[in-house]
Amino acid sequence: MDLKPANILLDGKNMVPKITDFDLSRPDENSHTTGQCVGTQGYIAPEYRDASKTSMKCDIYSLGVVIIELVTGCKGLPDEHKVLRRWRHRWSKPPTILQLQQVTRCIKIGVRCREKKPEHRPPISEIISFLGEPASTDDHTSQICPDYNEDDMLGIKPLELRLPSEGKKEISCSVELTNDTANCIAFNIQPSRPRLYGAQPNKGIVRPQSKYGVKITVPPQHIEHVEKFIIKSRKVSEGLGDETIIECMFEEAGIVVDEVDLKIKYNPIFEKSKLLPERAIFSRHYHTNMKYLQEESDQAVDVTRGAMGSVLDKLGKLITEENNLEHNMKIDIESFSQELMKLHLDLPKLEKHDGVKFWVNEVKELSYKIEDMVDGLLVPVEHESTSSELSDEGLDPWQYAINHIGRVIKDIKNKVQCVTDNRNMYNFDVNNVLANVKAKATTGLQIWAKKDKEELIGIEKPRDELISLFEEDGNVPNNKLKIFSIVGMGGLGKTTLVKAVYDKLEAQYHPMAFVKVGQNVDVKVVLKNILTGCGKDATNMEHLDVEQLTSQLQQLLMYERYFIVIDDLWDSETMNNETWDTIKFALPGNNYGIRVITTTRIDHVARACCYDEMKCIRMMNPLSDNDSRTLFLSRIFGPKEPCPDALKDISIHILKRCGGLPLAINSIANLLIGDQRRSTWDDVRQNWSAMMKGNALERMNQILDLSYVHLPYQLKTCLLYVGMYQNSNKDLHHMLRKWVAEGFVEKSTNDEVDEDVAELYLRALRGMCMLQVDKVGYCNGDVLHYRVHPIMLDLIRVKAAIENFIHVIDGSKSMGGDIHRVSVHHNDKVDKQIWGAIEEGSLSHVRSVFLRRSSLVPYFLELKYVRVLHIEYKYSSMDGLDLTGINRLSLLWYLKVSSVDESIYELKLPSKIGDLQELETIDLHNASLKNYPSDIVSLPWLRHLISTGNKVGVVLPDEIERLETLRTLVGGLNGRSVHTLVEKRAMVQAGPAH
Repeated sequence: MDLKPANILLDGKNMVPKITDFDLSRPDENSHTTGQCVGTQGYIAPEYRDASKTSMKCDIYSLGVVIIELVTGCKGLPDEHKVLRRWRHRWSKPPTILQLQQVTRCIKIGVRCREKKPEHRPPISEIISFLGEPASTDDHTSQICPDYNEDDMLGIKPLELRLPSEGKKEISCSVELTNDTANCIAFNIQPSRPRLYGAQPNKGIVRPQSKYGVKITVPPQHIEHVEKFIIKSRKVSEGLGDETIIECMFEEAGIVVDEVDLKIKYNPIFEKSKLLPERAIFSRHYHTNMKYLQEESDQAVDVTRGAMGSVLDKLGKLITEENNLEHNMKIDIESFSQELMKLHLDLPKLEKHDGVKFWVNEVKELSYKIEDMVDGLLVPVEHESTSSELSDEGLDPWQYAINHIGRVIKDIKNKVQCVTDNRNMYNFDVNNVLANVKAKATTGLQIWAKKDKEELIGIEKPRDELISLFEEDGNVPNNKLKIFSIVGMGGLGKTTLVKAVYDKLEAQYHPMAFVKVGQNVDVKVVLKNILTGCGKDATNMEHLDVEQLTSQLQQLLMYERYFIVIDDLWDSETMNNETWDTIKFALPGNNYGIRVITTTRIDHVARACCYDEMKCIRMMNPLSDNDSRTLFLSRIFGPKEPCPDALKDISIHILKRCGGLPLAINSIANLLIGDQRRSTWDDVRQNWSAMMKGNALERMNQILDLSYVHLPYQLKTCLLYVGMYQNSNKDLHHMLRKWVAEGFVEKSTNDEVDEDVAELYLRALRGMCMLQVDKVGYCNGDVLHYRVHPIMLDLIRVKAAIENFIHVIDGSKSMGGDIHRVSVHHNDKVDKQIWGAIEEGSLSHVRSVFLRRSSLVPYFLELKYVRVLHIEYKYSSMDGLDLTGINRLSLLWYLKVSSVDESIYELKLPSKIGDLQELETIDLHNASLKNYPSDIVSLPWLRHLISTGNKVGVVLPDEIERLETLRTLVGGLNGRSVHTLVEKRAMVQAGPAH
């Protein structure tokens, strides 16, 4: 028989091996074969290959080749020492003597089976007996083998690249080299056909405990056979650079050189359009399919129902008459879609039902998995083997396509059935659970959005007192740095007070800066923010150390009447007297009446700031009873409107519980806006009274939690997304486009643009005091920046983690499970953690990425389900930022790239970007870019095209007027095309990006 691994198949249920292809087999020893020799070279015995002689020993020879290939990965006769080293590397831990004995035994029997003379090959009974011998009972066999205690090999992943055949364009993919040893390892990569294939770089050094990315490039072609790269590696001395690596280093005598084949296999692809509807129909830009939805707005993704609405829209489109799915497939989709529709209706009712929280989370996780599985049908699917059934090798592309789609549908059906079965484990009746009334929630959005104006009650008196304290010394020459510190618990309004002082004195000081710090104090960041706040250009500031930043700051402020606010100082491991002294030293004293204010929750931090002048410390007091009442009633009923007599007693009780904390008063008032029923007010009072335990800060957290629980699910979703950012002071205006890209924004019934609806959400969150105004425009008074109170940000992070909504990677906690939205911040220590998460699959289905680690960009460009990608580039030794691999992200809606320190950086985009058919926003901030990809005009839904960083503008391709959905164009350079575009629609907004 033609015995080889490809002819040994496994039963998908019981993993029973089955052998195929018996064309060469003989019924008995006396029969023989004649004619041309057939079989697979490398597996057939030499006597059959050379003289067409067959016997049982021929099969033994083939078996020996299979055994050697299983153990070593290749068919040649092995070097036993190298094989054992490779197995030690694969085990990722030192092997025992017994384990090495088992590998050695397989090698020996494989070599014996491949003896040139048939009579020297063992019979099958001897092979079975030899391999089946019981393990030695020697106690030493369980000990670690000292010869292979340490891993000294280079890790290569993947070892096989599977690419689509009949490619019409160049394909590039990444290979990761990992050095987990204590030595430097040099590598050299040689393709089997250098003229066609390329590796960049093809040689280099991987430092100890690090990784190295290599880009493999394959030209457009149609190739049937397997190609390969040969990767050679060896240990080298420290101090060598990549440029010192030459090919002859890997041929030196006496040097251990590892040689690994990186194989390239080509898989046939199939044309999905013959089976499925056009991909555009599945886009949220296309009209919603209402077969399994009650309203168009139900399509939105949210924290309460996950992606269930989006899934039901796509499933409805799958079973329309326009596609050619088999009838039984459509029946299966119809059956589990009905179940999913019930779950979609039940989830909002179960949101507050703690007893079924685990099951609810299971349903939401299922919705994300199903959406990814359905979206996976819309991107190129390669012909690859599967473990669920016998191999599909040999099937034509059409039949493979049918099998592939059928398996996906079957898998979804099984998952839905599993979740519905698990529901029976919980004893609850969904009809008895009170649901949030959606109509009321929508009305609430409009009411809260009208409350988004700043209401400052009781702030004038402390503001004026602080300003008076400012002016005690007048303009008397005084070289001392005058520092004031406001101290008080969170929620008292410290930031609001100093912001009021800051705005009041704006005309008297120059320059001015308002800098937020937070719990993790980074002196460099604080100094940079003061410099930029005072108007200093941030270009190349990232390269400066603390001493250089201090020098620049002193030079800038030495002869100026400046005013600096340093908000929210904490007492932590990173904030000590030395840290504060460094910040203080950077602020020079002069004779111009300079002032600095700090705010903190901690008394001894305030004393450290003002240690030589304690009178400059001001304790922040709660609001008076009168101011508390004014704020509470104004918030609910409007300025100067009285409280109805029927509610006065309840309002007094509630205000007493608030303790004069503005944040608490606003939060409770938001629950009562638009509702004057005494029963509602009484419910709030009773629920709150039951919660009021612990100290003032704990009570504050309970109040905010109560406010969060009563938010409509649209606002909960958008609020939790704010937790993607590290600091509480962020420009949230760009968040609108991200909310739209994530699918959080419900479709409007009155032809409103999605971003207009998102802005309603933003104003509603501001109206509920979940967000606070931080910066307004000078000309029109429009809000430019919002901020999140630190206490609220803490709550957001906790809630987002509980709901598995976002995952912040900053090295403070472990990673596990499926991650849907990830925020990766600067922290060199967590690179291995992130690589591990990518390898283990935790990030394989991530859909939203905020990345502040430039070195990780190539790995995230491999994650095909990403819809939102925001990269904050930080200067490094890398040659700019390479996004030429972004075409893999075919589901991408939103792309934003900016620099951490506002410096200009080199950006590389692919020459073609037309595969990103969902892309709606391209926002390239401070990017040095000369041209856009030529086919950018083919993006059907592109609404925002922004590029800043190139002073002369980015050259726009011809026919830019084809972008009929374009709403914002910034930084484009092509007068004729822009003029045509403006003439055609007058939709281009000139001026700064927003």
